[in-house]
Amino acid sequence: MALKFRAKIFLARVDEIKNLVKELKCNLDPTAFLILSSILDNIKERNRIIEVLREKAGNIDILTSKEILRILMGQIPSREKIDKNKIQPLVTETRREKNQGKILSTSAFSTLTEYIVPLNEDKSIKTDAKLNDLRLREEIKADINLNIMEAQSTIEAHSGYEIEEAVSIGPEDQFDFEVILSPNVIRINDSVEAFRKLFINRYSTFVKIFLKKGLRNVTTTSGVMKSGKGEYLIILVREKFVTKTGNGLLIGEDLEGEIRVHVPLSGLLARKFKHILLDSVIAIKVKKASKEYCVAEDIIFPDIPHIRERARARQRVKVAFLSDIHIGSKVFLKNAFINFIKFLRGEIKDKKLQLLAKEIKYVIVNGDLVDGVGVYPDQRKELRIVNIYEQYEQAAKYLSQIPKNKLIIIIPGNHDAAGKFVPQPPIPEEIAGALYDLPNIKILGNPALIKLHGVRILLYHGYGLENLAAEIGIGLEKPTRILIETLRIRHLMPEWGRIPIAPIVKDYLIIEEVPDILATGHLHIADVRITKGGILLISSGAFQGLTSWQKQLGIKPTLGIVPIVDLSTYEVSIIKCHDAGCELIAGG
Repeated sequence: MALKFRAKIFLARVDEIKNLVKELKCNLDPTAFLILSSILDNIKERNRIIEVLREKAGNIDILTSKEILRILMGQIPSREKIDKNKIQPLVTETRREKNQGKILSTSAFSTLTEYIVPLNEDKSIKTDAKLNDLRLREEIKADINLNIMEAQSTIEAHSGYEIEEAVSIGPEDQFDFEVILSPNVIRINDSVEAFRKLFINRYSTFVKIFLKKGLRNVTTTSGVMKSGKGEYLIILVREKFVTKTGNGLLIGEDLEGEIRVHVPLSGLLARKFKHILLDSVIAIKVKKASKEYCVAEDIIFPDIPHIRERARARQRVKVAFLSDIHIGSKVFLKNAFINFIKFLRGEIKDKKLQLLAKEIKYVIVNGDLVDGVGVYPDQRKELRIVNIYEQYEQAAKYLSQIPKNKLIIIIPGNHDAAGKFVPQPPIPEEIAGALYDLPNIKILGNPALIKLHGVRILLYHGYGLENLAAEIGIGLEKPTRILIETLRIRHLMPEWGRIPIAPIVKDYLIIEEVPDILATGHLHIADVRITKGGILLISSGAFQGLTSWQKQLGIKPTLGIVPIVDLSTYEVSIIKCHDAGCELIAGG
C-alpha cells in the first residue's frame, strides 16, 4: 500500500515538474522527479527553492537527486541550528557505505532529510513519508549515493539563519572514484621458479577468458597428440617462424607440455599469423594432429567483444588526459604547462575554454611526471634539475596550483622513481613526499584500472609499445593503432625480454576486465580513436620538446596537446597549450 500511495503522489506532480524542467533548462534524472515531488509538496518556501535550483542548475545537463540535495543543503539551510555532532556520523556512514558500493542507507537519508523538512513549518511531510523506503528507492533505481554538501567544505550563513561551524569534509568526498586494480607493492624474486609462476598465472587466466567467451571442446597438448581430433588447443606462444616452404610455425606450450603448430599462410590465417606475439596466449582450432605436431585450421585471439554496452556517467563530467610532462628536463615546456594550469583554473578569456575547464573534474597524469635521473646513458647532460627529490618538489609546486575541486590521478612511467620494470608500484612517498601532501592527488601503480562515475578506465604508461609495434611491423605515428593490438591479445606487453617485466605471481598486464577507456602515453604523440566494442583509445601528447631518444626512433612529438573526455557522452575535446596560452583545436 505504501508504494502505491507514494506512486499516486508522484504521478499527481508530474505535470508541474515537467513545467519545472522547462524552466530549469536541463534534463532531470528519473530519481530527481520523485525527490522534487517530495520536497515541493506543501512547502511554503517553494518559490525560493525553485529560484535557487533555477540559478544553480542552469549549466547542469542532467539534474540528479544528489545534485538537488547538494544545492539545497548549501543554499537553503534549516532555520534550526545544524548540529555537527549529528552531521558527522552521517558523513562517516556515507563514506563507509560508498566504499562498500551501497546506496545511502535508510538511517543516513532520514538524518539528511531532517535538515530539509524543517522548511515545512506545519510538519505535514514526515521523514518516513519521503524517500527513506529502501525498497522504493531500489525499485526506481535511485542514485542517492550522497556526499554531504559536495564541492564545499563549509556551510555559508544566509540572512535570517543561524548556523554553527560546519564540519570540514575532505576533498575525496567530492569525487566518484574507485580503484579496481593497481599494483601497490612489487616484491621481485629473480628466480626460474618466479618466472614459471608468472607464466602459469598468465596461461591460467587466459584459459578462463577463452572459456568465458564460449570456447568449448578444449583439449591439452598431450590430449590432441593422442587423439588427433579437431579440438581447440590453448597455448602460450614461445617461438614463431616462417619456414623455408613458406608456412608458419608456432612452438607453444600449455601446462602439460610443448607442441609444434603448422599454420598455412594463406588468406585470413596469414593475416592472423602476423598479429601473433611471443609469450601471448592464443587458441588453435586443430585441423589434424600427430604425435609430433598439429595443423591449424583457425587461430582465435582472446580479443574483446565486438558488441558491448559501455558505461556512462549520469551527469556531465570531464577528464583531462595528459602524460610525459618530464619536469626537470632542459626541454620541459614550462610555459605551456603553466598555461595548461591556468586553463584549469579558468584564467582564460575564451568562454568555451572557461566552460570546458569548469566541467573538468579529473586530471590524469599517465606517467613520466618528471624526467628522472639516470634513466638512460648521459641523461645528466639533458637535465635542468639533476636531483630526483627536487624534481618531485617542483612537480608538486605546479600541481598545487590546480583547483582542489579537481582530482589528480597519477601513475608512474619509466622515467619516474618507481622502478625500471613493469608493472610498477606507485611513486614512493619517501621520494615524492611533496606530492603526497597535496589533498587532491591519488598516486597509483602502473598499470591501473579505475572507475570514474561508473566508467572503467585502464591506465598504462605505454613503456614498450614501440617494441610491440616493431614486432608486428606498424609505425609509431598512430599510437592507438598499437593499442588495438594490445586489445586483440588482451595484454599490454606480453613478450618477456623486450622490456624488464617483474617476475611476480600475478600478471597485472593482462586486460582481464574490458575497459571503457584505454589511455596511454610514453610515445609523446597525441592520438584518439574508438575501436570495436566502443572502447575509446587515447594516447596523450607531451610537455617535453624533442629528445635524443625520440630522434633515434624518428618520433615527431605532438606538444602540449591534451585530450578531454566527457564521461557521459564520450565526446572528445582537444586543447593545445603553448607559450602564448591554450586553444581549442577539436570538439568543444
